[in-house]
Amino acid sequence: MRAGRRSGSGVLVALLGPDGCGKSTTTRLLLERFQREGIEAHSAYLGPWGQVRLATTRWVYEHGLVPEVIPWGRWLRQRTVRTLVPWRWREERPAPEHSFPKILVKAIKAQIRGLVYYPLLFRELHYRYRKDVRPHLRRGAVVIAERYAFDLRYIHDTVEIETYPLLRRWVVDLFPRPDLTILLDNEPARIHARKPQLSIEALTWQRESYRRVLEGRPHVVLRTDDGPEEVAATIVARVKELRRGC
Repeated sequence: MRAGRRSGSGVLVALLGPDGCGKSTTTRLLLERFQREGIEAHSAYLGPWGQVRLATTRWVYEHGLVPEVIPWGRWLRQRTVRTLVPWRWREERPAPEHSFPKILVKAIKAQIRGLVYYPLLFRELHYRYRKDVRPHLRRGAVVIAERYAFDLRYIHDTVEIETYPLLRRWVVDLFPRPDLTILLDNEPARIHARKPQLSIEALTWQRESYRRVLEGRPHVVLRTDDGPEEVAATIVARVKELRRGC
């Protein structure tokens, strides 16, 4: 039995992986397999993007308080360095029309947005966990989470983020841990061929981002080129081990 697992409870499975790696297909197959075997199973969305449930979260989006992915804080530091130590100025810089005062104002506004947005997003995620996950786990059911709070660590929807690292890490670290974390993996070119909405480059950094956030955390990597049925069968076997208390 994995350390820290709830005694006599259900199993929460988190499915992670780049867009197009097969999370939706795997979720559907898992629900079908568990139903055939007489095991109660449900799906839940625990990703940070979309499917807003709380009025406070909708208010954030309606009032434009979603944090920007533009690193205004870093650019402000670079402007400061350029002023105080001009020979250390880096090549990467904001557009020329962004003066020091404008960047300062944008950096302050960005910090305020982050301080409002991430605590409310944490509340949103916990609300979904309490409503869509916890009651099923208490009955001993299996819950399949397609996406998880882990996404927030390095990815903002479909783009990379480096802003508000402490706030994002706080949300991820304080969110309840899944009992079984599955990383669905494949070569970016193969994923792109299956679902070309994202470029190979974007899929590559998504893949690396998931590897970074799961480093040091218990997880299982499954190659999706083994076929969705084989992937689902492997996950079912792992879940059964956890249910038996192994």
